[in-house]
Amino acid sequence: MLNEKSLMLLLAVAIVAGSICGGTVAEAQFISEGLVGRWAFDAITQGKIKDAVRTNDGSIKGNPKMVEGIIRKAMQFDGSEYIEIFGAKELELKDFTVDAWIKADEKASEQKNSRILTKGVSGANYALTWHHVDWKKFSQSVSAQMTGGFFIASSTRKNPLEADVWYNLVGTYNGREMLIYVDTELRNKRTWAGTPIVDPTDLTIGAMTGGGGPEGFEGVIDEVKIYNRALTPAEIVRNYEKAKALAVEDSPDKLAITWGELKRNR
Repeated sequence: MLNEKSLMLLLAVAIVAGSICGGTVAEAQFISEGLVGRWAFDAITQGKIKDAVRTNDGSIKGNPKMVEGIIRKAMQFDGSEYIEIFGAKELELKDFTVDAWIKADEKASEQKNSRILTKGVSGANYALTWHHVDWKKFSQSVSAQMTGGFFIASSTRKNPLEADVWYNLVGTYNGREMLIYVDTELRNKRTWAGTPIVDPTDLTIGAMTGGGGPEGFEGVIDEVKIYNRALTPAEIVRNYEKAKALAVEDSPDKLAITWGELKRNR
């Protein structure tokens, strides 16, 4: 029979083991094929946000705050702050998936654009956006610039998204179809065979590079992932469910629940 001291030691070992290997093993279950960048926003190291996949760490511009995220920590932006990832060849994409968890300060409207992430000047290579100015029936979109103009697949105002709620937004393009998903639900699909303008300009998270200004995002962004291919619907569901599972595993209540279970099993 375990005494109180033994139980505490056992719990401490379990916590350390989980910190060392649990996160690595669990997070490896995100889809890895084609993953060219992942920024989890769990820590700031020497003024940078680590890229968990390669070496494309993001430089912090302004003073965004670390807050509670969908998984551990996240980054809160005020509209003028952003993360800048300097030009990297592996982020210049013809086919792509952009995946981010967001919690906006205000609901989508026609008053302004709010860029979750952009690659290239004005998001020419690819972009994920919350607000729109001119497209009044849209509330969030994935886009890329093709020959002849921007190609946009947007979620309509049917079941519009709200402020202060976590959403998983995923946009994909496979060379022919551009799709946008909200919490794994396909919200829109558009067909236009073409190749996005591959732009070597930096990737920014929380704002836009070039164009008419930063068009910064106001709210919290977490778990940004970029793939060099279009994920399938099943893969999008798998990533979503893994994020939700990790969110539960990292709940502040987990320690109390574990300690209670250990005491009951003495």
